[in-house]
Amino acid sequence: MNIPLDIENTLRELVQSNRKIEAIKLLRDATGCQLKEAKDYVDNLDAPHDQFVAAQPADRDKHLLMLLSQGKKIEAVKYYKDQTSAGLADSKNYVDHLQEYGTPPPVSPRIPAGGTAIDKILRDQYATQKKATGSLPVTVIIIIVLISIFVYFLFLR
Repeated sequence: MNIPLDIENTLRELVQSNRKIEAIKLLRDATGCQLKEAKDYVDNLDAPHDQFVAAQPADRDKHLLMLLSQGKKIEAVKYYKDQTSAGLADSKNYVDHLQEYGTPPPVSPRIPAGGTAIDKILRDQYATQKKATGSLPVTVIIIIVLISIFVYFLFLR
């Protein structure tokens, strides 16, 4: 969410004087955002990023969504990276998926990109398993068609 600096300063003043409802209304009028989004933004306006400690992934994702709603994608990636000790690319992919779909990405097994023989075997097994699972519906359809042809020639002809 891109908010002009003067409006953000006014929002901070309203929050500090315990006038959150007015701050939420001002934010909604200025940006056209939804009520929940404005409330979350106002609630977290004065909270420093380091103060938020996510004990659960759901809390972490809420905080990430709040940062994304404020247009702070880089801070969201950094926050995720710091919270999970994930790499930069994994952190960016997680935040991108969260931003696009509103939910965390599906969990897949983490297979290191290392060069050991075990890592290569794991990557190959995972790729084979994923490929085999993806072609299962096609295999079932082919089997059904072949059985139908067999039954046709055997009984209906």
